[in-house]
Amino acid sequence: MTMKLFLLIVPVLIWSCKAQVQSGERQAVTVSAQEQSATKPSAREAEQAINELIADVRAYTLEGLQADYRSQDPGRHELMLATVQDPNYRLQPELRSEGGQTSEWGVRVHRANAQPFLSYQAIQAAATRIGSDTVGTPQVTAEKNRHAANQVRAGAAPYVDLFVPVTFNREGTRWIVRRTPQLIGTLTQP
Repeated sequence: MTMKLFLLIVPVLIWSCKAQVQSGERQAVTVSAQEQSATKPSAREAEQAINELIADVRAYTLEGLQADYRSQDPGRHELMLATVQDPNYRLQPELRSEGGQTSEWGVRVHRANAQPFLSYQAIQAAATRIGSDTVGTPQVTAEKNRHAANQVRAGAAPYVDLFVPVTFNREGTRWIVRRTPQLIGTLTQP
């Protein structure tokens, strides 16, 4: 009896599959929200991950900057710390969209721009201040960066507004911002 039933069902199944393939019908695939979030964070998850990054950047110490941003440039970390500690320093999550299309998440940064104090003229001035005939020494670089940090602390540096795109990584059940030296450098001082 079961063999007869089997012989009746198999041709019906084959005909049904063949009819779907010939007619071009496609099965609808429903993707759950959990499966969708496996490839990219939701808006809430992205904002939360960026806010965690912002909290960590704002809490930087000199040792933390040295660990996250390697630099052989003497005084660079002190300049970065002066930037982060500036009362006018602001970071906020931002979803950038163009032409109505969502393009990318990032951090909107308002920070002091020490570039005018890092120019070649600033290097020459640093060499003069410390009495050096050579501009390419670590002592001159340290003096240049120290002076730039003092200018940032004094509020003498101009401000710049930047959009810094971020990349997300999945860590267990939550999303985090991938922290690279380039990202940390741009948020604190290029």
